[in-house]
Amino acid sequence: DAQNASAPDSVAARMSECKGLLTELLRSKKVLAKGGLLCFGMKHAYPVSIGEKGQDLRKAHRVLKGADRLLFIALDELGLRTNVQLLYRPQYGGDRFAPASGLSSRIIDMESRRDDDESDEAVLKRQGTLSKERLSLKDVLWVTPPSGLTSIKYAFGQPYGNEVSHGHVYADLCLVSRVEPHQQRIKGVEEEDEESQSAK
Repeated sequence: DAQNASAPDSVAARMSECKGLLTELLRSKKVLAKGGLLCFGMKHAYPVSIGEKGQDLRKAHRVLKGADRLLFIALDELGLRTNVQLLYRPQYGGDRFAPASGLSSRIIDMESRRDDDESDEAVLKRQGTLSKERLSLKDVLWVTPPSGLTSIKYAFGQPYGNEVSHGHVYADLCLVSRVEPHQQRIKGVEEEDEESQSAK
């Protein structure tokens, strides 16, 4: 079957194109010149169980499929440390809550509050990736926006006086790559180019 025979070639061509576009992005001095995070929304829907309590996000890349898997492999081959993260959105965050503030490489415990008045947004920011890695919003570039295809709803309870109020947040799966400052990463990209040239 001619269609099946050409499939590996088309995957190789797509991988080559993907790596080429990423290399161009990394070469640009305008892209995260001081380093930071490159973020990608997922192109496929995944089982909700990936992001449920007790599940390990460090192994989530194993279930990636199609374009998401291709992208993960391309990023890995370019030497970028990449992982699957959850992008949390509070129920009533609105425009006040910038998307990257809700990034986390682990399940956030929404019931862990400093006090009863701590907002959902404050909990997410405090436990999120930007806070843990001491990054600001300007250190984040969304290459492809979150798709909403992997939206997971987390319900939680929190004390409110003598009662427990119930709330929920949403989370989407996304890929996050750590990018070195421009001078350091250019060296890595050039070495990658030399290796691919000598392999031809």
